[in-house]
Amino acid sequence: MDTTMFLGDVVHSDRTLYTPAEFARQSLIFLQESGKLQAVRQHTNTRQKLESYLFFIVTQGSGKLYYGEKEYRLEPGSCVFIDCRVRYSHIPDENNLWCLKWVHFNGKNMEGIYKKYLSRGGQPAFITSGQAGYESILGRILDTSRTVSDVRDMTLCAVLMELLTMIMTETSGRDEYFRRNRRKRTGQNEDYKLSGIKGNGVELRGSGKKEETLKKLYDVRLYLDEHYAEHITADALSKNFFISRSHLSRLYSDQFGISINSYLNQLRITNAKYRLRFTGDSIESVGAACGLPDPSYFNRVFKKIEGIAPSEYRKKWAK
Repeated sequence: MDTTMFLGDVVHSDRTLYTPAEFARQSLIFLQESGKLQAVRQHTNTRQKLESYLFFIVTQGSGKLYYGEKEYRLEPGSCVFIDCRVRYSHIPDENNLWCLKWVHFNGKNMEGIYKKYLSRGGQPAFITSGQAGYESILGRILDTSRTVSDVRDMTLCAVLMELLTMIMTETSGRDEYFRRNRRKRTGQNEDYKLSGIKGNGVELRGSGKKEETLKKLYDVRLYLDEHYAEHITADALSKNFFISRSHLSRLYSDQFGISINSYLNQLRITNAKYRLRFTGDSIESVGAACGLPDPSYFNRVFKKIEGIAPSEYRKKWAK
């Protein structure tokens, strides 16, 4: 997971690029990206053939969505829910630049879920009667993506399912884009607490382990977060943190639900995705900057995690 404030020439954004675990990709609705943005000048964002589903809400300003050969007018309270394999474009109005909150996500069941949404009368764009509720859910997704927890993917799946349920419930039976008799907008702010999350978003689950050992495990994780671009070996971690290699591997997996190597690769690939999207660095330079200097190995690891090569990812997700 990589978090960044992106101050570009067309948008200012606060976003998280997220790399889920393999279990999440195979079994859950999983997060790909979440954030909020302010357009600073008019621009067109166009994508297609993207293995992703996009939901966003316009919180301020106005603009247009082009999707499936149709045009949709967007204003504050407008929501968009689309299959990104279909070509789409969205454009803020030049004299009323918008603010958006969004989430990209996917899952093996999403194609069926989206077909069900359409069969119930759902449209690519609609005006919500509960803007605050959607903003609350999107805020929780963004916050959860920035926590440290061995059940983070499960928690994100639960919140994404809540988002899908809210969309399904609100749009059921609609046969037109805007209802002219709009209901009075009511907020749906909900109190939300992640059980077990303490302090700065770190979940401490002792399970009878000594506090000193548990602290070491979080120190290891923090070290990986800060040094993933360097050459890291299990032997070096064992020596630096005074835990045998086999013991460290087992305890880390037990505590966080993922191996050290898998977590390290998640960090590296997430940072690589950011560089591929927002810099012009070569593929080789991106891999080297993320701790994977061998181009063939970087390509292999990236494709294993994302399902596509780095060059294809850059082309599909280009800003």
